[in-house]
Amino acid sequence: MGGNQGKMTNNKSPNLILVSLLSKPSTMNKALLQKGLKKMAFCLLCCFTGPVVVHQAFKNQDHPFYFPVLFLGLVMLVMAFYYGFSGIKMLVKALLGERKKRNL
Repeated sequence: MGGNQGKMTNNKSPNLILVSLLSKPSTMNKALLQKGLKKMAFCLLCCFTGPVVVHQAFKNQDHPFYFPVLFLGLVMLVMAFYYGFSGIKMLVKALLGERKKRNL
């Protein structure tokens, strides 16, 4: 028979390691989580209204307010990207905690 049957190189069983990882105390920063959710909500708003404003601007190219409306729509699209990335970054920081820095 196999000589390594039933032998484990680690003192802890895999189930015990999994339970110990899952039972860690929560380090969630609730204030940072709320800020991140607000940024994501604003991102979602800009994701829908930005393209609508740009589309309306392109439909009315002969109107005197064509360039201001187009500029407003493009600004909303850029804001959607910014708030999306910063919101995700803030949510990750709130859920997982601060990033540990390595000393090299």
